[in-house]
Amino acid sequence: MIYVEGCIGVGKSTFIKPFAEYLNAKIKTVVPTAKPNKVYAETVRPAFLTPFYADLLNEVKPSFHAFRLQFRVLADRFWQHFDGVGYEVANNPNKSVRVHTLHDRSLPGDRAFVELLHDDGYIQDDDYKTYMDMQRLYMEGICRTRPSLCIYLKASPATCLKRLRERENKYEVGVKLEYLADLQSVYEGVVLPAVEDMGTQVVTIDWETYKEPEQVAKYLRRMDAGEANDVWNW
Repeated sequence: MIYVEGCIGVGKSTFIKPFAEYLNAKIKTVVPTAKPNKVYAETVRPAFLTPFYADLLNEVKPSFHAFRLQFRVLADRFWQHFDGVGYEVANNPNKSVRVHTLHDRSLPGDRAFVELLHDDGYIQDDDYKTYMDMQRLYMEGICRTRPSLCIYLKASPATCLKRLRERENKYEVGVKLEYLADLQSVYEGVVLPAVEDMGTQVVTIDWETYKEPEQVAKYLRRMDAGEANDVWNW
């Protein structure tokens, strides 16, 4: 299992699809997992994301929709993780081949949004405590099936904002440069250390400019040189 993390607009989807295709050509056992587009667009976006971003744009504090969205996503990430585990087990019953799933954001990764929303006053103290209690419970639930690797895609907040504007999602119109800068800071100061504490290797990839899958694979092989983990040894 491989987590792919990064700031909003950094280009995770742009990375995941071609990288999964490249790895499949090499080891034929990598499957990308992401939000089901149709279901996501018809349920999560209008019911949760749209009112949340409206509150963000209008600086509504505290925001009921901020907590509601993050609590919904918390459950989604938990099941996303175990969907990946289920796929890997089902397709490798005898552990005879290596099977990996790529995850577009993760359970620990979403904590960055909650921390920032709490710091900025969008999520109240009691709701923050409720979220963190549930997040710790879910984290304990996934610790025995933790991913072998977390790929952190990094680009400047300005680049993330430019890419975000280019994808023209109307519900993201309220996202500001300062928010992305703060989000990246929380990601690197809180989330990535927490992922490492799980026993998962974190590798940062410079994503200021998009790279070909072979370049990323070559970099990962160099990072993995001399280590026992053979995830990238093809």
